Amino acid sequence: MEREVSTPISYTSLLALMVNPDGVINFVTQPMAQILGYKVAELIGQNVLNCLIADKEKSNVSKLILAEQSQIISLNTSLISKQNEPIDLRLQLISLKNNLLNEHKTVFVSDNIIFGSIIKKALDKRKNELFELFDLTEELIVILNSRKEIVYTNPSWDSKLGQGCNKKGIRNFENCFEKQSALSLYNSLEKLNSQNRFTNIELSIKSKSNGKVYHLRGYAIAEEKNRQEYLYQCIFNDITEDVRAEKVKNLYYNVSSQIVENADLPAIYKNIHKELMEAIDCPNLYIALYNPGANENTIQFPYYIDDGGIDRGVIERPLSNGITEYAIKNGTPLSIDRDEFQRLDSIGKITIIGKIPEYWMGVPLTISGRVIGVLAVQSYSPEIKYTQKDLELLDFASSQIALAIEMARTREELQSQTARLNSIFESSSLLIWSVNKDLEVTSFNKNYFEANFINYDADSNKSRGKSDKTYSLDRFWQDKYKKAFKGEKLQFEIKLKDESGKDIWKEIYLNPIYTGINKIEEVSGIAHDVTQKKRSELALLKSEEKFRNIFESFQDLYFRCNLHGKLLMVSPSVLELTGYRSKEVIGKHIDDYYLYNPRVKRIIKELRTKKNLKNVEVSIVKQNGEVRQCICNIRMVQTNKSEPFEIEGVVRDITQLKLTNQQLIEANETTENSLRIKEQFLANMSHEIRTPMNGIIGMIDLLEQSVLDKKQKNYVGTLKKSSSILMEILNDILDISKIEAGRMELKPHTFFPVQLVNKIKALFSPIAATNHISLSYYIDKSVPEQIIGDETRLIQVLSNLISNALKFTESGGSIDISLDLLRKIDKKIYIRVEVTDSGIGISREDQKRLFSSFTQLDNSTTKPYSGTGLGLSISKQLVNLMGGKIGVYSNLGKGSTFWFTFEALISDKETVLENTISLLKETETPVHSLSQNVLVVDDNLINREVAGEILSQSGCNVKLAQSGLEAIELVEENDFDIVFMDIQMPEMDGIQTTRRIKKLNKRPLPKIIAMTAYAMKEDEEKFIKKGLDDYLAKPIRAQELIDKVVKWSGTIIEKNGSANGKKANNTPKVINKDVLEQLEKYGGKELIDSVYDEFEVETMEQLEACKKALTNSNWIDIQKLLHTIKGTSGTLGIEKISEKAKQIEFRLKKNDNKGIEKDFSELIDNFVEFQDNFRGIIRNN
Repeated sequence: MEREVSTPISYTSLLALMVNPDGVINFVTQPMAQILGYKVAELIGQNVLNCLIADKEKSNVSKLILAEQSQIISLNTSLISKQNEPIDLRLQLISLKNNLLNEHKTVFVSDNIIFGSIIKKALDKRKNELFELFDLTEELIVILNSRKEIVYTNPSWDSKLGQGCNKKGIRNFENCFEKQSALSLYNSLEKLNSQNRFTNIELSIKSKSNGKVYHLRGYAIAEEKNRQEYLYQCIFNDITEDVRAEKVKNLYYNVSSQIVENADLPAIYKNIHKELMEAIDCPNLYIALYNPGANENTIQFPYYIDDGGIDRGVIERPLSNGITEYAIKNGTPLSIDRDEFQRLDSIGKITIIGKIPEYWMGVPLTISGRVIGVLAVQSYSPEIKYTQKDLELLDFASSQIALAIEMARTREELQSQTARLNSIFESSSLLIWSVNKDLEVTSFNKNYFEANFINYDADSNKSRGKSDKTYSLDRFWQDKYKKAFKGEKLQFEIKLKDESGKDIWKEIYLNPIYTGINKIEEVSGIAHDVTQKKRSELALLKSEEKFRNIFESFQDLYFRCNLHGKLLMVSPSVLELTGYRSKEVIGKHIDDYYLYNPRVKRIIKELRTKKNLKNVEVSIVKQNGEVRQCICNIRMVQTNKSEPFEIEGVVRDITQLKLTNQQLIEANETTENSLRIKEQFLANMSHEIRTPMNGIIGMIDLLEQSVLDKKQKNYVGTLKKSSSILMEILNDILDISKIEAGRMELKPHTFFPVQLVNKIKALFSPIAATNHISLSYYIDKSVPEQIIGDETRLIQVLSNLISNALKFTESGGSIDISLDLLRKIDKKIYIRVEVTDSGIGISREDQKRLFSSFTQLDNSTTKPYSGTGLGLSISKQLVNLMGGKIGVYSNLGKGSTFWFTFEALISDKETVLENTISLLKETETPVHSLSQNVLVVDDNLINREVAGEILSQSGCNVKLAQSGLEAIELVEENDFDIVFMDIQMPEMDGIQTTRRIKKLNKRPLPKIIAMTAYAMKEDEEKFIKKGLDDYLAKPIRAQELIDKVVKWSGTIIEKNGSANGKKANNTPKVINKDVLEQLEKYGGKELIDSVYDEFEVETMEQLEACKKALTNSNWIDIQKLLHTIKGTSGTLGIEKISEKAKQIEFRLKKNDNKGIEKDFSELIDNFVEFQDNFRGIIRNN
């Protein structure tokens, strides 16, 4: 809402406006503006002829304005309102001089109040000057020249703010008043110029005469004295009281809010002081508290701000005769000045402490009619004076502070009392609760909540107020509560079940809670656990019977005798051990029943000293003369005064145990002899078998290097595989024999876990690739970079596990290896290794037999898997040697996870450095030896496998993803150096996937290389603009793929071979032999056979889909299918199909489908040609 502009003549009934000789309005009263439908700001600066005078009257009024009217004349015309309606105000017109500008002003006033008004008074003056009119107004008027010098102030200004200058002198505004006020005014005047003659102003200014700050609101008009100079006429209304009233209003609200919203007394004191500062100039304020009940000799100042804002903190001083004590005793609001201070001091009413303030104002803090302190403000400046209104505000603030103190004390007492009650309530060992008349639990303590008890609802999602109707004792409790609500006090015991189903007993007290005269709204319950007491009582009843049953069924012999050896009690088992009945031996001497020897004599002496002997061997003589070997535990029974008075003991017959032990010793000697013979035999056999085997294997290797035809090569391959298997079996047998004989020794050394896994992966990757099994590994970051252990034996264990996993995992499955740090103790660490496969799984029964020697789960004559059954047994023994354990968890048909742990040491920094340098030296210039972590993303299986195998064979750690979503998950979980990204994929294409990966903000971010069949130059530029880092066109070439890895990793690669001197033949081929050779080089024969077979099946399906799409003229689907065929066939070097698919796709992109059936027919012919020839081409390569 726009703020209204005050007028220089403040009488509300005055209808007047003033114009300069040009007719421009530079003053108008608020009532005049309202009657005409305007705001004052809308009229100031407007030409009166253009906005308020009808066209037919403009000429006449213009002449009147230009002429200087020394007398009041009537203006017989109406003014035109904003709504374009004539308003008859019976206007009068008079000219007033403006000596500063040497011009006159014309004033239009309504004659309904002209006589008796200030205008009439002005006209009685002889000079008819404008300043005489201003001298009579209540507005504060100041006029400045262009140099911001005061040239005129009216009496209203002078009386409140002091004379800015005398009537003859000229002074700068900033020299007369505070600089901030001057700058504020100057900033407003800077807005005025020849185009903008009017501006609104709000100003806060400190009076020179009384030091009070006045708030002014008004406007300024710029009038041109000459071309270089302006006069600024500033007209203000004093709105100080309005501002104060608003601040007081806010003070009342904010101070009251502080009490409600804040419980922190220091914060309340500070905030109330802040609010008071808005309404009273009170930088120095303190609160004094006096509590005679706590300490009669001191007074405390919890809040003390003095010397213009210095926080003196919490002060406590002895009581004295200061002004604070005087105000507390007086008990009424006080406002005194310096003279009154000194008068009170002179008559002994007070003693002046510290600096005397110019003005001091204080009000008592009263709680329940009792004065507890005082709130006081003090001014050390004569300019800051306090009024009665200030005292009233301070009185209000004191009442709020007193209220806050009372609330704080009440809150503290309440919290203390509540804390005591809660402490009793919660710390009690009893179960305490209460219920209302609806038998709803209304309160309970922690013990009740944690107990499985009546009225407790174990379902925490349900209200605990519901009655326990599900309990079988519901009726019992209803009857008890009913009596209690009638006023009876009940005490009874109940038997319950705890959470484990055991019997427990509670002693219950139910008491009515009276909330009024004979009015019972609730019943309290207290439950005391008496289970131990009840159990003791029951145990006492059963103890005799129980002891009797035990005593009579006791197989060992229990005896008790006095210190002289007279038998006082024996168990019935004495008959079986000695052949005597109990009644026959009681009263006899114990020496009569065992063979006495010097050792027995020593035992009796030791018993007197030690009081308790265990595992003492004695020989008992039976009634028939047979001697039985026994072991016994004997103790001395003592009185309450620790004096021995009896001997008791338990005797067990160990004759058979002794005999069995002797037999075991003899059997062990026999076994050791057998083991020695077995070891000697195996050593001899190892030597005898290995000697001819070395010859066989060596000759096979030589034979393999000779010129052989294909059939002979197959024979040699079979011989080589068979000899390797035979050697593995021999090594397994020797290993197990070494372990059993305890001659297997570990050879720990420093190695890299990642190298260990890479060796395993390099060993088994070809087999896995041949069987289309994914082989991957993960090493947790917590595993040290280097460790000390037996790497060879770890490889042996892992090889056994992975070999088994490969045997039992079908094509398309996966095998994952993971290493995690279990724990670390100083330099010793324990690592867990897991090998997880997606194979056939193992039943629970078979898992029990897995780690036994020479054990196979399938012993049938038709078993599909071979082996000696020693691998897992050897692995178990090796893991035990390495301080670990081995195990498996598996679900039949869902795969298995074999795991083992081993102990290792952390390698020190020097060793790490040496090994790292050694490793770098070994790998400076490897031939195709990479180690980057690479992700291949392609929805086409063949493209994935070919790229993945080439990179794996080059040393990269490769993971494969068949979709954008899978790629994002793998990037989130792994750190990749490079990502090869197919562009055209279903659901999420390569560009979208790239953007999602880069939004992950991984550090470092992998380089993402487009690997696509889009092979045009503009395609490369387009993909790089869309966020990819590089571009590789399909078909995939092994060397190009490796070169991209080298480019983005900085790895030094030594490339073998030289440029081919033959001229390139650009004629498309059924299969490009160069591509075929590269694929065989990096992937092996198995990969070639696999990917070309898969291409045949996959492309056949895609061509069938193209036929259907062609029938339906579905050109978009045909483009997608041809794009895939083009990329896959190009990767495999199937050039005729690739080129034809590329031509058709290119035409369809340009919406050219003429003759498409012919082109498609040629594509099918190319595919048939491929089917007829590809196996022969591969075979003859």
